[in-house]
Amino acid sequence: MENQSVERIMTMEQRSTWGVSSSAKENPGKTKIPYVALQRANDKMTDSQKEGVRVWNLMVETLQDNGLMEKK
Repeated sequence: MENQSVERIMTMEQRSTWGVSSSAKENPGKTKIPYVALQRANDKMTDSQKEGVRVWNLMVETLQDNGLMEKK
């Protein structure tokens, strides 16, 4: 089952979108990961760095929305 999750994450990452598998939503008692702050992009960053910030923030928001990360 872990291999399926890894394959799903890789597929989702390639599409620049994130999702949570149904098995994670079915286990609400699972331990949440600690809160991680969103990042900010600035004008001094390269396009690659800005894209990294965008993807990081999307990942954090998805984890919080699905109850898998502690909220501040």
